[in-house]
Amino acid sequence: MIVLAVRRVTSSGDWTFGRNRSNYASGTESIEQRVKTRLLCLKKNWFLDKGYGIRWLSYGDAGTNQAELDTEIKQTIANTNGIAAILNFNSFVLDREYKAEVTVRDVYGNTFKVSA
Repeated sequence: MIVLAVRRVTSSGDWTFGRNRSNYASGTESIEQRVKTRLLCLKKNWFLDKGYGIRWLSYGDAGTNQAELDTEIKQTIANTNGIAAILNFNSFVLDREYKAEVTVRDVYGNTFKVSA
């Protein structure tokens, strides 16, 4: 599987510029950034692919099913280019705030954690 390099982002989510090729992430760093970006993206918000992202706004309604949100997050992560497996998934709701902590393995055999 070929995993393309992506432009690095800062801790606040802005693209980096001015350092030529060092502004690009590859390998595990690229995959981790792709997962984080997909989890932050709202469904129907990217003009090139209206199916991209998570339906975050619809989960804010009363009566939201946590299991349904968990499934959508797992599917989004699993369908990210370069992900080999989801090793651990924990989610919880505390004071009306949803949190998910996920450990994944990429196609290079490296593991990393992401949060949503």
